[in-house]
Amino acid sequence: TVLTPLYVVAWDDLRGRRFHPRGLALAALAVVGAVILHPRGADPRAVAIGFGLVQAANACFAIGQIEYRRLRRARPELHDRRIHGYLLLGGLGLTTITTTLSGGWASAAAIDLRALAALAYLGLIASGIGFFAWNAGAVRVESATLAVLNNLKVPLGVALSLLLFGEEADLRRLALGGGLMIAAAVAAERRPRGPRAETA
Repeated sequence: TVLTPLYVVAWDDLRGRRFHPRGLALAALAVVGAVILHPRGADPRAVAIGFGLVQAANACFAIGQIEYRRLRRARPELHDRRIHGYLLLGGLGLTTITTTLSGGWASAAAIDLRALAALAYLGLIASGIGFFAWNAGAVRVESATLAVLNNLKVPLGVALSLLLFGEEADLRRLALGGGLMIAAAVAAERRPRGPRAETA
């Protein structure tokens, strides 16, 4: 997912019919920081297939962030808490169709309590609360900041795995990659910002 910041900046510039080299440079810095933290040694063929699929998903995610941000800034009366459910309904409808067509409901009986708890967390916390907070924040920041923050989850995830689960991590790479992304985020927010849309 490391290239998402570039997609965010590129789509925002395309929709706004402008070019911001500073935002692109900061997004590129966030990409470099994430690449430093990326694990090595994976199977090249598997990586190539996964890379293509993930980039398609990243492009969709980047476009969605910018379009939601543009919509909310253009229509401040559309409060986040009143329209967020429509986003989830769209996902529910699409996944229901694809699961039905692929015969995926047959595997529902194999879901145990642990898997059910994981699905509940992903649905309620990660997708529900997490994406609500992310979209609400996206309205309040510049596109360069939004782009950089897309990759800040990488060092945060590594740090949490290290602190909470005792997993091993290269501290030098964590410090370097995370430092680059934090520096890019701080630099992105130091530019003049326009009025924010009402979101509460």
